[in-house]
Amino acid sequence: MSTPPAPQPSETETSSSLTVRQQAKLLLEILPKVPLIVQTALLHILHLSESAKHLDLRGELIVAVLRSFLQTNKPRTISSTQRLVNRDPGVKGRIWVANYAAPVPPETGVRDALTAAIEALQHHSTASSAKAPLRLPKIVAVEAEWTGYRAAAAKDATLPVMSERERYDEMQKEVQTPLTVLYFHGGAYYVGDPCAYRAVTKKLAKLTGGRCYSVRYRLAPQDPFPAALLDALTSYLTLLYPPPDAYHEAVEAQNIVFSGDSAGGNLSLALLQTLLEPRRQKRTIAWFGEEREVPLPAGVAACSPWMDITQSSPSWEANGAFDYLPTPTRHRAISIPPCEAWPASPPRTSMYADDALLAHPLATLLMARDWTGAPPVYVCTGWELLADEDKYIAKHLRSQGVPVVFEEYEGMPHCFVLLMPGMPNAQRCFEGWAGFMKAVVGTFGGIESRAVSIKAKTLEETELSFESLSEVTEEAMRSRVLKSIADHVPAPPEASAKLIASSVRAFFDRKEPYRIFHGSTNSTRPFRRDRFVDISALNNVLEVNKARRIALVEPNFPMDRLVENTLRHGLIPPVVMEFPGITAGGGGSQRTMGGKAGPRPQHLAASAPADGTMSVSSIMVADSNSLDESNQLTVLLDPSVANSSVDNRVSFLRTKNLTQEEIDAALARVGVQSPAGTAPPPAMGSPYQNSPQQYYGQPYAPQHAAWQPPPPPPKRDWRDWFIMATVVGGVSYGVYELTKRYVYPLIAPPTPERLEQDKKTIEEQFDGAFALVEQLAKDTEALKAAEQERTERLDTALSDFEGVINELKSANKRRDDEAQRIRDDVYNLKDAIPKALETQKDLTDQRLREINAELTSLKTLISQRMTAPSPSPTPVNGYLRPNNSTSGTPATPSGNKSASVADEKPSPEPTTPSSTEPAKPNNFSSAGKSLALGGSGAKASIPAWQMAMANKSTNSSSAASSAKKYVKTARAEELKQWRQRLKATWPLAGLWGIWKSIQSKDYKLHRNAEWKFNKERDA
Repeated sequence: MSTPPAPQPSETETSSSLTVRQQAKLLLEILPKVPLIVQTALLHILHLSESAKHLDLRGELIVAVLRSFLQTNKPRTISSTQRLVNRDPGVKGRIWVANYAAPVPPETGVRDALTAAIEALQHHSTASSAKAPLRLPKIVAVEAEWTGYRAAAAKDATLPVMSERERYDEMQKEVQTPLTVLYFHGGAYYVGDPCAYRAVTKKLAKLTGGRCYSVRYRLAPQDPFPAALLDALTSYLTLLYPPPDAYHEAVEAQNIVFSGDSAGGNLSLALLQTLLEPRRQKRTIAWFGEEREVPLPAGVAACSPWMDITQSSPSWEANGAFDYLPTPTRHRAISIPPCEAWPASPPRTSMYADDALLAHPLATLLMARDWTGAPPVYVCTGWELLADEDKYIAKHLRSQGVPVVFEEYEGMPHCFVLLMPGMPNAQRCFEGWAGFMKAVVGTFGGIESRAVSIKAKTLEETELSFESLSEVTEEAMRSRVLKSIADHVPAPPEASAKLIASSVRAFFDRKEPYRIFHGSTNSTRPFRRDRFVDISALNNVLEVNKARRIALVEPNFPMDRLVENTLRHGLIPPVVMEFPGITAGGGGSQRTMGGKAGPRPQHLAASAPADGTMSVSSIMVADSNSLDESNQLTVLLDPSVANSSVDNRVSFLRTKNLTQEEIDAALARVGVQSPAGTAPPPAMGSPYQNSPQQYYGQPYAPQHAAWQPPPPPPKRDWRDWFIMATVVGGVSYGVYELTKRYVYPLIAPPTPERLEQDKKTIEEQFDGAFALVEQLAKDTEALKAAEQERTERLDTALSDFEGVINELKSANKRRDDEAQRIRDDVYNLKDAIPKALETQKDLTDQRLREINAELTSLKTLISQRMTAPSPSPTPVNGYLRPNNSTSGTPATPSGNKSASVADEKPSPEPTTPSSTEPAKPNNFSSAGKSLALGGSGAKASIPAWQMAMANKSTNSSSAASSAKKYVKTARAEELKQWRQRLKATWPLAGLWGIWKSIQSKDYKLHRNAEWKFNKERDA
């Protein structure tokens, strides 16, 4: 089997007539959906639908219409669906597309590696060690599309006329990063093509700055598993090691990212699992004459990947309200019309894989156990039917050390990013999708694992733990997959026949009658189901032999399907049907829907063997209702016919309109003697000669009636002609009236008056149009002049404004400079003031100490001089103080004893005037005051400066107080001058004023009142 040819746009497809025809066909398909669209819109506006709070109106309408197309009761055939979906719409817009077909390698190494991986992983699918049969696909040339972003093109631009290599070279000029996306499209493995996914690959190429290599892999059911996987592996090797005719350079594995949606996501991870197996086996692949190692890519990015081909997860039924895909229950209720592609031969339940391979780890990725060493993986999903399996695979990958980025979008359907690219959720998904690809290139394993849930309309992100994504264990998941296969995949014909034969054998052993049951309610009594043998499991064509013109079928095969399955092989509809001999015995009469006893079908005489097996008989197909000589021999030599009785064989040949002589000759050729006196067959419609009986030894075989031609159709009378004429006349009159009312006015030629009126109307319209054009020209000129004047004024204003701005800038700069200078001065004063204060404080303290010492000394001196003077000077250390008398007699030293005595007794003696000295006044003179001051300190030596000060002082008793007052006044004056100088220094003057204002009475009253108010408020 081969894949349908790649879609190529023909000349007729690009014509406008076909475009109109396609639009008309689409309109005819949409018109029946108008009530659904109106209903969906009303429910969304009224917020009565479940998706209204998650999707906008456009998104909900898309989901509703898609659901009606995919879940219709009148589906298309598989072949017509493939032709419809895989049609090439053409290339337009900002996109580069260059086609390339990877040639077939001379070796079979790529298929051998895939076969080894399938066989190595097959034991993961079931517990048994039996190998499922594998149909190896052919190695074919795999086509793909190089896709890049074309930034300089218009929205409706077409590709330039050039070769594919030249287009690839032009695309390479706009590639900004080394990233290459190996993209696999979705479509459930039976529809889809790279041409339908150009918008997605273009978007990814634009966001990543790289390019996409979109693969046109073979589709099912024509090419089942593992044909698509073989094409994917071939495409990856084509990127790593380009064939000789390739026009692209070799791409490093660290710059390649696998990506895909739905089935493409399944294929991406299946290819990754396939690459992991040769690494475990340390195997190379022969590729164009060389043994090549196959490294792992930088990462895998999957959008809504299809991980479970068996559809066993609960979300396949639970999330039907949020998705457009049919649930498994709904899908099984849809009967797909047969065509050349489906049903497949040999029959199977799944389009993608044989029934024995549905649980294989490369088909159902949930069954894969080991993902150790895999690169980072990105998975995004919505509230869709595939949600459970996507969450499980993300958790399973993370548990084995694989870096995983998982994003769940609230309320979104399957592959929403492709269907509704304008929604904010889709744009956020594209950013995360492309951002992951850019992050993994060159940083293998450097991605931080994270799982987030993104709200529908707000895009709010909520962190999730991988453990909370799925509560299903690995063994429970595997058991669920296997149970789903056992429930919905029928057993092989051999196993079904064996079960039916064992049931028949049980009836034979118990010697009980039984009836054949095949699910038809009009031939079954439901209250005696314990006596039935169900043969509904055998319902297929097993084999068609064109040489013998025989179709081997299973019991109770429907005639309509038998015709469909034999006509395509060139066989005329069958005329003889032989059922297996499992209806031996049987009691009771078989009734038709009308309740009358009807003839039983012809059964060959064959009982169930003792070993419980059963052979399936055949249906003979001939070109007419008669058998030729070769067919007679074929039938009589058939093993199932040879075991029957001679009477049964004779009856069978009579049903073929053979004469007695022909029957005898046919039996003689096979060495069987014709029974003598065989009665002729009964007429058509006569009852059977042998009535049904209950017995257990021999099978019951009623006789067929002879074939009679069908009766001729009845002739028509006048009533038929009258009814037909009435109907035709009514329909014709209706068509005439409708044509006259609606069609004729559209096609009738106009009258001369109408033409003249139309001419005048057109002339008036032209005159008005010309006048309007002239007025528009005048208005345009005036508008230009006004605009020119306004532009000049605006230029002048802008020039003035620029001058003002420049002056403001200069002033602002000067202000900033001045502020900076003041700031520097303040900072300098901030450091200089404490130092100056400290220095002045030290100087002041030093001067105060000196003044204090002087005052202390002065006080001592004054206190000594304030005492009464002694009558005579007392020698100190042998010397006498010189007196101020005119005699000028020097003091003579006296004895030491007198001096010591004077020291010990310093108390003064009263002075008496001498008779020779004159009387002195009360107020001393200068000399007298000096003598009086020195009188009491005769025992101590007085310095000269003290004597000078004593001479200057008055002889009154207030001399000491006058000295103290003088010193205090001098100090106060000096401090006052220092304060004035300090307060006058900038900027201490301002700070001093602020301080005084703070210390003012008004400010203190204000602060006191505020404190009281705050205290009362807090209380």
